[in-house]
Amino acid sequence: MMIYIQYLVVAGVIVFATLRLSYYVDVIDRRTTISGALLGGVLLAAITSLPELITSLTSALYLNEGALAYGNVLGSNLFNILILAVADFIFIKHVFFNEVKATVKPNLIVFVMYLTFLIPLGLDALGILDSSAWTLNLGLTINASSLIIIGLYVFSLQNLNTPEAREDTDDSTLSMRGILLRLFLWGVIVVGGSILVTLLTEDIALRLGLAQSFAGAIFLGVATSLPELTAVIALFRLRNYTVALGNITGSNAFNFLIIALTDVVVLRDDIFQTAINDLASASNLTWLLLLGALNTIILGVALVKKPTQNKWIYYLFPASIALVYIGYLLASI
Repeated sequence: MMIYIQYLVVAGVIVFATLRLSYYVDVIDRRTTISGALLGGVLLAAITSLPELITSLTSALYLNEGALAYGNVLGSNLFNILILAVADFIFIKHVFFNEVKATVKPNLIVFVMYLTFLIPLGLDALGILDSSAWTLNLGLTINASSLIIIGLYVFSLQNLNTPEAREDTDDSTLSMRGILLRLFLWGVIVVGGSILVTLLTEDIALRLGLAQSFAGAIFLGVATSLPELTAVIALFRLRNYTVALGNITGSNAFNFLIIALTDVVVLRDDIFQTAINDLASASNLTWLLLLGALNTIILGVALVKKPTQNKWIYYLFPASIALVYIGYLLASI
């Protein structure tokens, strides 16, 4: 029982520290001439995804568990889209998908990122091309899908540095030096908490006899997505739906970048190939990829459809997203 209490305490610390980091990034946004979209899409996305980054690196480098790293990222992505559906049900009168005015391009890029891993698995399953053929030896061992992910993320950044209206005032009396110092200190707390939650997750997985990728998807994926959950609920209260959606799709794209960079950093192995060599992990990762891609499609259709006043048709989309996540849990138990 104590280990679960420790897990909840550390997860709470990560959430609080990440929210403080988000606040100071917002202050920097208001005080500088740096594009707000660029700050939010790169710096803020990196900060809110810092738990995923550290837990993935810890899983792959320290624990030598590539499956745990993949489960963390893919589980977090699946949970992130569930956050939108849950928030939509909580704020039932807001009809979020009728109001949001966001482009579908970021969501489409995330879908293509899913395909970069699904295609090798599909070709391998059909006996057309062995998945090991995607392993490259370029002075380091890396999966070709990781290089594609990095290229897609760089391509997505081209849309971030655009002019926008914003307030130039903030409620902080701190100097820029003081803000940067606090940004660093809260970042250290997030890093420390992320390492601890990774170690606790491995212990929980061993005690419960869970596959590492499933433990990563549930215990790591959910814990590291709690900052996004808190932020989305706050933004729904403010009726800032576009930023709420951007937070989720941006985090999902950055999460894929995390696993690609982790693959680069782990010089000794192609961690994707290592993860799918284990039968239980391969099955779980395949479910995560398929259902994550499915939820990304559902989200895309919800964004491009015409606004509807028919509540049954409208709630078909968030209900479908929730059912996909429940289906994953049932299939994995």
